[in-house]
Amino acid sequence: MLFDVAAAVAWYRELGGWGVLGSVAMMSICALTFAPAEIVAIANGMTYGPVWGSVLTWASAMIGANIGFGFARAIGPGVIVRVIGAERFEGVRRWTNRRGSVALLVARCIPLIPFFALNLGAGAVGMRWWTYNWSTGLGILPAAIIFTALGDRAMHWPFYVWLLLAAGVLAALMLCRRLVRGLGVR
Repeated sequence: MLFDVAAAVAWYRELGGWGVLGSVAMMSICALTFAPAEIVAIANGMTYGPVWGSVLTWASAMIGANIGFGFARAIGPGVIVRVIGAERFEGVRRWTNRRGSVALLVARCIPLIPFFALNLGAGAVGMRWWTYNWSTGLGILPAAIIFTALGDRAMHWPFYVWLLLAAGVLAALMLCRRLVRGLGVR
């Protein structure tokens, strides 16, 4: 269901009013795993429309992000260091300490960095809760709106819109790459 938009939409509708909690649960799973949060956002758009779907996507992503952040804080950096290596962890810690909220904002704008990795990483490096929340909230808002709107309208788009969207994503990736290199991250 986490990798199938149609199954998620069917599950939300089957749950009725409880489908909102189903979305929160799915987004929380995404916050702790490699499961793509974009699927949940698209399903929210298809089920709840662009406005309420965006609100639900953003709010449930914030809940899930805080669960991941709190989990990383609770287990400490030891597990994260074993997974990504001490050298890379120290690089992330230095970048985060030097750039703080800007580091997280930029990282949130790079679609190739998994949602859960940023949640766990920010908690493991000891980022302050307030800094984490405002930069995460602001950083995920555009994607929450875009993917929810995609779910609401994408099935009705002509082929040329998909081509323009692909070109826009490619341009955004190239811009993010320049931004990251400009901040001195390798």
